Amino acid sequence: MKKTTPGRALENLFYLQYDLPPEASFHATTEEAKRPDELYMRKLLPELIRLKLQPRHIVANDEAYYAAMKGVMLFTPEAEKLMHRADYYSARRQIRLCAPDLKRRNEVKRPPRPALKFY
Repeated sequence: MKKTTPGRALENLFYLQYDLPPEASFHATTEEAKRPDELYMRKLLPELIRLKLQPRHIVANDEAYYAAMKGVMLFTPEAEKLMHRADYYSARRQIRLCAPDLKRRNEVKRPPRPALKFY
């Protein structure tokens, strides 16, 4: 979502949620784990295929924006209930055409990060 330019049409991207078994061996660097992107996903794909894992949930980019606008976390029961709202489809259509600026809203709702302590 951070890569999206407010006011421009959204790219056709998706958010995926996997349930990873304990035997999954993903060797990601700290930086990769902090900001998974397309290259990181390509690196994980062989392991996902080997384990025959399927995504548990797939959420379209516009649906993720709609949830963020409503202050709802993705992949939760509350997020699944959003599709019953009266403005759900019209708002998502508008978001696809012109992405809103959620930067301020996300900064306000983000919990403070814990301080790192070095011993």
